[in-house]
Formats: sequence, C-alpha cells, structure tokens
Amino acid sequence: MRNPFISLLFCISLYVAFQAHAHAATVAHWRFEGTDVTFFEDSSGNGHDLGFDDNTTVESATPYTLPTTGAGSAFLDPLPQSGLLNTGAANFTTSGVDGYLRAPDSSAWTTNTFTIEAMVNLTTVGALQSIAGQLSTIEAAKRTLLFHVNSGNKLAIIINNDTISSSLQLSGSVDYYVGVAVDLTAPENERLTFYLQDLTNGGALQSQTLDTDSTNILDNISPFSIGSTSSPSSRFNGLIDEVRFSDTALEASELLIAPEPARAMFLCLGLMLASLRRKRSR
Repeated sequence: MRNPFISLLFCISLYVAFQAHAHAATVAHWRFEGTDVTFFEDSSGNGHDLGFDDNTTVESATPYTLPTTGAGSAFLDPLPQSGLLNTGAANFTTSGVDGYLRAPDSSAWTTNTFTIEAMVNLTTVGALQSIAGQLSTIEAAKRTLLFHVNSGNKLAIIINNDTISSSLQLSGSVDYYVGVAVDLTAPENERLTFYLQDLTNGGALQSQTLDTDSTNILDNISPFSIGSTSSPSSRFNGLIDEVRFSDTALEASELLIAPEPARAMFLCLGLMLASLRRKRSR
C-alpha cells in the first residue's frame, strides 16, 4: 500500500510548484477593479500600470460594475485560478475618441513565449476589434502583435505583420473567456493555440492550434494597448475584463479559468483519504 504521507507530500509539492510557476509567468494582470486609481493598476506588482502618452489616466474606458444579469454577468467571480473576487470590468462601449488604455513600452512585450487572456463581451460584431497587443500603426513593417476579433467575428492574432485567424467564433452580447498561447520556439505547426469559452451559456473550453513561421517578436517602441492599437483604430466595442499577459505559453490547466490550485490540492487529498479509508475497510 502506498504510504499516505508520501501522497500528502506529493500533493503539497504539486501545489507549491504550480503556485511558483503561475507567479513567475504573470508579467501583467489588469483587473479593472476598485477606485479610479486602482482601476488602471497592474495587479501583478510589476508596475505596468495603464495610462496614456505620459502614463496618466484618460477617459478611454469607463469602470463598469458587473451586474447580476446582462453583459458581464457571467464573467467569472471569483476567479477560479486565484479565488480573487471579480466585481468590475472596463467598458469601451462609451469610450471617447481614443478608445484604448495602454502601458509603456517594455522588453516584456517581445518575449518569444507568451499568453494573452481576457474576458470579453462584444456590443457589436462585424468589424476588426482589438483586445490587446503591441502594434504600431505608424510603421507598417512593425505591426508586431495584436490579439483581436476579426471582421468575421473570429479570434485572431497579428504577429510581425502576419494575420493568423482561428475558426473560433464569437457572437454579440455574449460573455466569453478568450486566450492565445504562443510559443515561437516550438515546431511551426504547434506555435499558436487559441482558446474560447462561452461563459453565458456554460459551454466547454474550445481550443485550436495553428502554425506560424515567425520565430521571434519584432521590437518596436509602441505601448502595450488594450481596446485599440497604439494609434486609435480597430476599437473594441464592449466590455473587457481580467487581461493577463504571461511570459510562457500556458497549458489549459494554467489558464485563468482553470480550477484554483488550492482546490486541486484538496481534491488530491480527498482522493488520497478516500483511497486510504477503502483499504482500511477491507
């Protein structure tokens, strides 16, 4: 019979390793919670706060309190990954001319392995709408990175001026989890994985792996933008929440929508104890 203490140590070590990896991977996490000040903060502690040209706040998006019904009501609360309460989002529907928020340029945005995640609700569909990325519209050759919904209402990404579109389709007025995991060091046909989950209707997590011939992200001096590009265009029309940028290509079990690590540990312990009780009853 397996020693129960060994199983216990395995559960604890699994939890600690998972927590350490998740913490190390998160470069920025914009939660859009709290006051007019904390609404723009990067909760990761890495200082990538949102703002405008001089990183001061602007009325590019307005705070939105998540309701019990309607747009945003199915955004995950609390977050399964961390157990943190989620009560607010960024509303780009009523944004002004600018229509976006941005963090200053950083070498963090040009890593060759990364994941961008968010929860979104599109007020309208049928046009390219930016979720997040570092894309310069001034230098066309350096259109480096933009995770977006294309004009066919499908998840897509621009990498180094090349647009790769998935077949994962969104509808208007539906709450979704969206994500894209990128590993430009992987075999060419395994470098991009898109994720989509219908939160409103309780659908399963969908994924699609696609290829790209890019092997690195070109550097530019543009900010990392949410809701539009560095020069306001392709604006998002709707709600964006819980934007997280990680410096690794996360597995499905590591995404924001994955079960909280503590719950996974308790499940592991529960199964171990149940197994032990069954053996004792024999």
